[in-house]
Amino acid sequence: MNTFNVVALLGSFLVVSIGAAAVTPTASTESQYDICHGLQCPNFTVLNKTADWELRRYGPTKWASTNTTSMYRDDVTRQMFWLLFQYISQDNAARKW
Repeated sequence: MNTFNVVALLGSFLVVSIGAAAVTPTASTESQYDICHGLQCPNFTVLNKTADWELRRYGPTKWASTNTTSMYRDDVTRQMFWLLFQYISQDNAARKW
């Protein structure tokens, strides 16, 4: 784990810890937030909200990931994007990845 990842992880933990100290959660729905643009939106609960930011707790989710090797970062990014795009866009029950 590089320094940036550690700092980002610790910063996220700190924000969540401080925000969750004394707040009353309120359930939110996709209709309240147009950030998903008609696509499937993850379920979340708003823990705290100000004019500048919103602290959310997301429910359980499933993630897809991939890895590949290449000499050039752009090639790797492109390859991984298309692998994941094909995975989430197709019927994957019969496919072996």
